[in-house]
Amino acid sequence: MRLNPRNIKRMMFACVQCGQCLTACDTTQTDQGRTPTLEWKVGLDAVRETMRQRREEQR
Repeated sequence: MRLNPRNIKRMMFACVQCGQCLTACDTTQTDQGRTPTLEWKVGLDAVRETMRQRREEQR
């Protein structure tokens, strides 16, 4: 997927939390008859996911 960066070029690889990736994923996956693979995590769910990823990185 190609999304235009919403920030200056040096920050184009950082998520800016606009949600465009979720919309693009939903559109492309639905067109192919698949379930979207990305989902937005908020609150405690987001913290749990971050902690899980950090534990995996430390292994």
